[in-house]
Parts: sequence; structure tokens; C-alpha cells
Amino acid sequence: DYLKINALLYEIVYILVTYDVVDDIEMRNRYKHIHTRQRHVLDYIEEHYHEDLSLETMSKQFHMSMEHFSRTFYKDFHVHFKTYLNNYRIYKAYPDVVKSNHTIQQIALTHGFSNVKSFITQFKEAYEMTPLQYRKHISSVKEE
Repeated sequence: DYLKINALLYEIVYILVTYDVVDDIEMRNRYKHIHTRQRHVLDYIEEHYHEDLSLETMSKQFHMSMEHFSRTFYKDFHVHFKTYLNNYRIYKAYPDVVKSNHTIQQIALTHGFSNVKSFITQFKEAYEMTPLQYRKHISSVKEE
């Protein structure tokens, strides 16, 4: 349920950004109240989400043990690092799924998923459809 709600929130943000109701800067401003360290972590994820980001990579980047980074991330954001990263990747991949002609594999690899199966699994958890099914669904809704 948490992932579904999170995915829907990301979809709402995407729609708001797409139709110029808000822009990326406004979306980032929701993090103003977060400490500088926390902002650095989120900024780093935003800039490098498409790369191979692991708990090990992040802990080295922020000079912590993996265990400490994992605990701190969960304490600060109330979600596990990998869950947050996957949700963010899905959020960033969403426009490509609904608007581009790229293959699902291209989209998966562009947005940091290690393979297409992982992307499909995460997308299906968020939207209850595979990316290809969702793309077809959105196309059919637009045609109506």
C-alpha cells in the first residue's frame, strides 16, 4: 500500500510538472526543512540515480559505514534506501514510459535499473501493470 500511494504521489507530481503547474524547483523546495546532510544525500541520489548506486557506494560517498548509512537514511526519511532509490527511478522513468517510443529495456537501463526484469517488477508494484501495459492503457485513454 505504501508503494502504491508513493507511486500515485509521484504520478501527481509528474502531471503537475508536465502541465507547468509546478516546476522541479518547487518540488525540490519541499525538502527545505531537511538538514544539509540529508539534502546532500537526496541531491546526490537525484544527480546519480541512473548510475549503479548501492548502499556501499552511498556509504563511501558520505563517509559512513554501510550499517550507519542505512540506519541514518531510514531514520531521516522513514523508508529504506533501496526503496527510496527504486521509487525515485520509477518516478524519473514514468515520462519515458508514457511519452517516448523507447523500448522498456532502454528505459530501464537509462534510469539505473540493473535489468529490465527489475524495472518491470518495481513498476508493476507501483502501478499494478507492467510498463508496456501501462503505456498501452495511457494511449487508449488519450485516444478516447
